[in-house]
Amino acid sequence: PERGEFAYNWGLGVDGMRWYPAITEMFTQDRKPNAYFIGGQSGYMYPITAPAKYFPGLTGLLAQQQALGDFTTLPSDVDSLMSVHTWTLTDILRYDVNDNITIRNVFGYFVSSYANQEDFDDSIFPILDSYASYPGATKTHQISEELQVQGKSFDQTLNWIAGLFYSDSEQPDFDNYVNLILGARRAFLSESPSDSVALYAQGTYDLSSVLDGLKFTAGFRYTWDERSTNTSSVQASAVQSQQISASFHAPTWTVGLDYHLAPTTMVYVNSSRGFRDGGFNTGTLSFPASFDVFGP
Repeated sequence: PERGEFAYNWGLGVDGMRWYPAITEMFTQDRKPNAYFIGGQSGYMYPITAPAKYFPGLTGLLAQQQALGDFTTLPSDVDSLMSVHTWTLTDILRYDVNDNITIRNVFGYFVSSYANQEDFDDSIFPILDSYASYPGATKTHQISEELQVQGKSFDQTLNWIAGLFYSDSEQPDFDNYVNLILGARRAFLSESPSDSVALYAQGTYDLSSVLDGLKFTAGFRYTWDERSTNTSSVQASAVQSQQISASFHAPTWTVGLDYHLAPTTMVYVNSSRGFRDGGFNTGTLSFPASFDVFGP
């Protein structure tokens, strides 16, 4: 569609295609002539009066962009980069105590290295640019351990499992990125370690003695999560820091019945409760402390 015919904004970069349904000003009748400079791929909007004060050539660049129209490759002052390296080790140990009880231990070790840099304003000017300070600017080491006991009871009518899970995620170095905002250099350092512990048990009981093909399942899990974040922003001689820690915990469960009408047909009813831990609103240095943490 031509500009103004459909309210959308999209951009195609080296790392894929992104879609911005909410950014409509550039393409709709609400956009006033020369009102905004738009970063086409990022969707960021900047009033002409503000950036042009620092970058006199910006108005001419906007006119060039508008003259070229859509589906045009524009110059940038940042070499786009997305680099991801991962290494995973998994070990599964199994021991059969007898015909009805099995012990399993699942150990995992994960290492990742990630770096990303991008020109968020999509222009040759340093309006909003992000650089990775070095390849692999974000590093994560994670260890997980899960001990399970599986079994069959009551003449093998009950299949059950119980276990303990532990996970520890650390960053050996701070994330290290540099942003250019309206030409001003700002460095960001951050780390976000976390720990998780959970106990769980679940069983499925065969009720064929009551009704052939009927089974009942019930499970319970309790999770304890510890999270923290340490973020620093450095610009010129000014340093802003934010250190937050929080704990999240909750029970979860599942209860259900399933019934096999035929070998290839099953009906069921189920009720479950899930849990996803909370987190932090980083970058809220000027907000009240109550904004720092959001719950599960």
